[in-house]
Amino acid sequence: MTRPLTCRQEAEAIEQFGDDLAALCRAFDSLCARISPGARDGINAIPNQDHLDTVAEAFRALGDQLSQDCNAAE
Repeated sequence: MTRPLTCRQEAEAIEQFGDDLAALCRAFDSLCARISPGARDGINAIPNQDHLDTVAEAFRALGDQLSQDCNAAE
């Protein structure tokens, strides 16, 4: 049976998800620079992909705020 995460662990996990998503976006951007124009056009047709960096930043900010809340509570 797994133990529930502490508030600090939750905050760190959320912030890590944001970091990982941002790294994935950078790697994907690098890949797109190397693929054929036809494949790039297909990828560019996927809706809302340009918002992933914003989502990553929001998760990082949320994790940071939760960490600050943990610090204040300690």
